[in-house]
Amino acid sequence: MAAGRAVGLTRVTYVSGTTVYDANRWFPLVARKLAAEDAIRSGGIPYTIFCPGWFMEMLGRFVRGGRAIVFGRPDRRWHFVAVSDFARMVVASYRQTAAPDNRLYVHGPQALNIEEALRAYCRALHPEITPGATPFGLSCLVARLARIAELRSAADLMAYFERVGERGSAAEATAILGAPRLTLDQWLARQRSQRAASG
Repeated sequence: MAAGRAVGLTRVTYVSGTTVYDANRWFPLVARKLAAEDAIRSGGIPYTIFCPGWFMEMLGRFVRGGRAIVFGRPDRRWHFVAVSDFARMVVASYRQTAAPDNRLYVHGPQALNIEEALRAYCRALHPEITPGATPFGLSCLVARLARIAELRSAADLMAYFERVGERGSAAEATAILGAPRLTLDQWLARQRSQRAASG
C-alpha cells in the first residue's frame, strides 16, 4: 500500500472470501486474508474488497488422474460464481463511485453443495468419471503416510469449508454492480462449446 501511494495508485481491488471473518481467524488462510484486508483499509488508497464463494472454475481441480474425489460429506451449499461474471463485476466497480472503500459479498445465482456441482461437472465434461467420496480422516491418514502435502492441504481446506459454510449477503454488491448471471449448467454448456471449437 505504501508503494502504491508512492506511485499515485488510485484504486486497490482485493479478492478475499465469503468465509473470511474474525470468528474464522483460527484458520491460517483466513488469518492471512484478514491481515491483508486490515492493511488495505489502513493504506490510504480507495479500495474494494470482494468476498466471493466458490468459483465454478475450481471444480476442475477435483479431477485428477481419471478420478474425481470429494472429501468428507459436503452438505453445505455454496452460491457458485463464474469467473466471467466476477470479472464483469470487478470491472464495473472501477466505474462506480459507490464501490470504493467497500467490502462486497458475491454469490452466484444458485446454491449447490460441492458433490452436486462436481457431479454436474463430470456429467458435462468428463462423462467417463463418476465422482467418489473420501472421508476426511482417511484422506488425512493417506496424506501423512504417503507424505503427500498437497492431499493433506486439500483435505484440511475442505474440512474447513464444511465446518464454516457460506456467509454474507450479496444484496449490496448486486445493487451496485449487478448480479452474477451464469448458472452452473449454463457455464458448463459454454465449456463444452469451447472444447468443441478448439477441436
